[in-house]
Amino acid sequence: MIAACRLGAPLEIFNLGNTRPEKVSSLIHYIEGGLGKKANITQAPITAGDVPMTYADVSHARKMLNYSPKVSLEEGVRLFLFWYSEFYNVALPRDMVPTRRESNELRAKYNLKIAKRRQLDRRGRALRSRLLGRKRPPAAIDEAA
Repeated sequence: MIAACRLGAPLEIFNLGNTRPEKVSSLIHYIEGGLGKKANITQAPITAGDVPMTYADVSHARKMLNYSPKVSLEEGVRLFLFWYSEFYNVALPRDMVPTRRESNELRAKYNLKIAKRRQLDRRGRALRSRLLGRKRPPAAIDEAA
């Protein structure tokens, strides 16, 4: 997006993607995993206009912007969920914690503080569990009671 803005061609259209076909079921699976919830899916037959396979043709973006896809669908969904969670103040499941690399990227690119907070929270829970001699996280023990 930044490269397109710098190009100074306001009517130029760029298709951005990862250049490989991706299943909608994979996208749903990644979102379900990140949110810790099961999607309500209604299967419908293919209708006129549906295409059996599609993928992003990024040749124009490659030529004009030197674009090269670097993020997988799974990684992109994770990063989007972290951003969405912070921007809209929506809680994610406790096990949805960014890696150190993701935390650094989220802070650098989007000025998100959530990544650091979550890492500290995860470390605190792990330390509490060890100190109290618990094998399961406190949330799982509370649910069992």
